[in-house]
Amino acid sequence: MDLIRIKKTYVSLLNLSKENLQEVLNNISDVLKDGSSVLFNYDKEAYLNDKIDDFLLNEGFYIYEVINDTAINNKYFYNYNTINPNNKIILNNAVYIFTVKKS
Repeated sequence: MDLIRIKKTYVSLLNLSKENLQEVLNNISDVLKDGSSVLFNYDKEAYLNDKIDDFLLNEGFYIYEVINDTAINNKYFYNYNTINPNNKIILNNAVYIFTVKKS
């Protein structure tokens, strides 16, 4: 019995290179149950130029949400950074992509 397919799974693939990310997504796409989700980050410039959407669709992943570094900094780190100007948390040059597996 394949335990991974019994329940939906959440997978975090942060800070992988483009090549490693594509390899891992290719390898896990066959074992993840529909409705499983994958979160990963991607270089902002590369995201605008690459055909990552096409790759994801070919692997059975649909993009649920894309959020860029500016939005995350403003939404989650603004208050902290205002209070701690010498210890800011700042995400740079990235988009965060939340996908859902669907065959």
